Order: sequence, then C-alpha cells, then structure tokens
Amino acid sequence: MTSTPLNEEALDAAILACASYMGRSYESVAKAVVGAYLAVAQPVMNSVEELDALPVGSVIVVNDTMLQADDRDDYGTMWSRVRDIDAYQSDALVLPATVLHRPEVTDD
Repeated sequence: MTSTPLNEEALDAAILACASYMGRSYESVAKAVVGAYLAVAQPVMNSVEELDALPVGSVIVVNDTMLQADDRDDYGTMWSRVRDIDAYQSDALVLPATVLHRPEVTDD
C-alpha cells in the first residue's frame, strides 16, 4: 500500500479544528476535522485569477467535469477535459471549481 503525503497546511487546519471541538461527539469532531482539512487541501476557486495561479498539471472539477491545466499562454491557463483534446481558457469556465490535485512546484 502506497502512502499519500498529507498536505501540511491542511493538516494544521485539521488539528486546530480538532482542538476546538474537544468534549463533543466523535461524529462532530470527525466532520469538523475532515471539513477543515478538505477546505485547505481541496479549495474552491471562485475567480479566474485563482485558477490561473494554479500550476500546470493541476486537476479541478467544474460542473461534474474533471479538467486538467495543460498549458499557460498570454491569456491564461488552458484547461482540458481529462483524456480529451478540447481545451478551455479559465475565463470560459463556470465557477466555482474544486481543486482535486495540485502538483508539487519546484524551483529549477
């Protein structure tokens, strides 16, 4: 079984949520912790600028359609349906969009 690394910022948010829910039912604590983690790990994008700030290779869901950031040009990020050849610019997408994957960005 492979280990998926946790998003450190999201983990910190989950820890804070857990601390604030101590003394409550396990169900309410679990919902708070998972909700806090996902809010950071899988943020909702509400603007073209937020989408264009995501690195190439990021994967989002918009209206039940999974899209991947394939390229970036002078007009913004180009998004393609996974396993499809059509591409859309960020300003053509109907927001909000939920981020499913954000690749690691390295300084070369």
